[in-house]
Amino acid sequence: MSRRGPGQGTRQGTRQGTRQGTRQGTPDGTREGTRLVRAGLLAALLGAGGAAAPAAASTPEAWAQLFRAAEAACLAATGLAEARVEGAPVDFSAHVLVLVRGRWPQPHMTGAPPAAFACLYAKADGSAEAHERRLP
Repeated sequence: MSRRGPGQGTRQGTRQGTRQGTRQGTPDGTREGTRLVRAGLLAALLGAGGAAAPAAASTPEAWAQLFRAAEAACLAATGLAEARVEGAPVDFSAHVLVLVRGRWPQPHMTGAPPAAFACLYAKADGSAEAHERRLP
């Protein structure tokens, strides 16, 4: 003989308990409450998308402006002397990849091979992070 507590047991008891609870997680248990929750979520998602909109480029001029900003930030982030961008920037959803090559600015590095950096430019806040890449 097994003991069953409240809400445990037959399917009928489980279904009945569900019917008595709130419907679809809304505080008032109504379909109208569900619609309001969905509308609020939609508004929040659209609002978040609108905040990121300035980073998205849609015209050739906007793309060029984004890539110029990424190149300038990445050139500064490397700290290299005579730095130059190699190739075209690569666009990702949240970042732009820029490859940079230049000369080490330290006097004791005179005559050293050129330095190469990979740099990620964050579209959301305009920051750039550069890391040296070793070339064979």
